[in-house]
Amino acid sequence: MSHRLLSRIVALLAIPLLLIAVPVVQVQAAALVGTTTTLTVTGGNKPGDLLTLEARVTSAAGVPTGSVRFTGNALDVVVPLGADGTARTQTPAATATQRISAEFSSDSGFAYSLDSERGDVMSRIVWEPEPTVAKLAPPRLILTTAARLRDRAGRPMVGITVDFSLVNPLPAFPEPGGPAFRVCTAVTDTTGLASCKGSGALGAVLSLLLGGAYATEKQGFFNTDQWTKLPVLRR
Repeated sequence: MSHRLLSRIVALLAIPLLLIAVPVVQVQAAALVGTTTTLTVTGGNKPGDLLTLEARVTSAAGVPTGSVRFTGNALDVVVPLGADGTARTQTPAATATQRISAEFSSDSGFAYSLDSERGDVMSRIVWEPEPTVAKLAPPRLILTTAARLRDRAGRPMVGITVDFSLVNPLPAFPEPGGPAFRVCTAVTDTTGLASCKGSGALGAVLSLLLGGAYATEKQGFFNTDQWTKLPVLRR
């Protein structure tokens, strides 16, 4: 057997021994630190008012580093996370129901997280209906209607026009077969209260009993989809 062939055989036999002798180093990717993103929307009460969006990102390993991308409601902006773990931006309140999202991302070992909220959240009305007082004064029916309006944060909604009606919450566009009778229109004061009196023929008594009374938000010439039914107190 030649010397060259013998060297090759020895080298081949040595390879398994080298594989056994060399320790295997397992490389594991560092586990990402979980995060939680919380989006808070505050600000204007009416469509067009500015809303302030604040995304707060937290983790069990301290304040994360990274950025937040705000999207939705014609908004697409990336804001670096501050030292306090928050990112802020502003956008006009929307009239539609498109959601605003806050997406946190990081290249420093923190995991992705997301939160979202409606873009018109602060323009949504929290109704506090007052009893509608119905007083018979032949040949008229006298109605006293009232409702208090607040935003989601519990603040009075000032300067909102409210239509009060019978049978149907949309007096301008009643449903077929369901005529609506507008009682009166009022604007909310500094406490968020809208209240007014109206009268109608005694025939409206039946409508009141069958359909009840309603308070509906009005913008310009049109009523919106925000309304509430009012309890009735008869005298």
